[in-house]
Formats: sequence, structure tokens, C-alpha cells
Amino acid sequence: MPKLKQLEKCKHPNSRKTKALTKQMKRQTTREKIKLSSNIKLNILGEKIVWFRDHLDPEWTTCSPKQVQDLILQYLSRFNAELEQIRLKHSIGNRKKRQHASREDIIHMTIESEKRRIHYMWLR
Repeated sequence: MPKLKQLEKCKHPNSRKTKALTKQMKRQTTREKIKLSSNIKLNILGEKIVWFRDHLDPEWTTCSPKQVQDLILQYLSRFNAELEQIRLKHSIGNRKKRQHASREDIIHMTIESEKRRIHYMWLR
């Protein structure tokens, strides 16, 4: 693992040692980025699983397909209250600009991607 002090000790910026150290540092940073992105993906998946676990009825021992479908529809409609608040803010006054547009767009994109993913899973 190269350190910045080792890189600063090199006398010439185009020496073989400097190039090797910069290559090692670049490899190390790309590995860290890959680890970070995979951890983020796993955290998102974990949050989804926790949501389903928390919203399962404790009395159920097994789930019928209808119950699973109802749970999925409930999961997809979890942003409805927030979207309704945004719509309410849009309706107040005569504003030409969309307030909270980025949040609204993110919610719509999330819902659409989850619908596609769920549809794909059900088709398998």
C-alpha cells in the first residue's frame, strides 16, 4: 500500500518508482469505490427487506400469493402521502415553478424502477 509520503520522496515525477506508486494508489482508490458502491447497494436492499419484515402480519405463518401481492402494492404506495403533500403545495397559489420538483422526480423514478423490477420477478 503506497503512501503519499513515499510518492513525495520520489525525485522525478516520471520515474518508474513514481509511476508504480501512482498506479498502486489508483488501484487502491478504485477498489475502495467498488466496495463503497456495493455496500450502498446492500444497504438499500437491507432497507427494503426490513420494510417488508416490519409490515408483515405477525399472525401469518405462510403467505398466500394474494397477501404477497397486497404487501407489494402497499410497498409501492408508501410515497403516496408525500406526493399528496407536494401536490397540495403546488395547488396553493399561482406558482409557475415546481417546488420540490427534484424530490417528486426521484419518487417517481424509484416507483417506476421498482415496478419494473417486481414485474420482472413475477414473470420468471
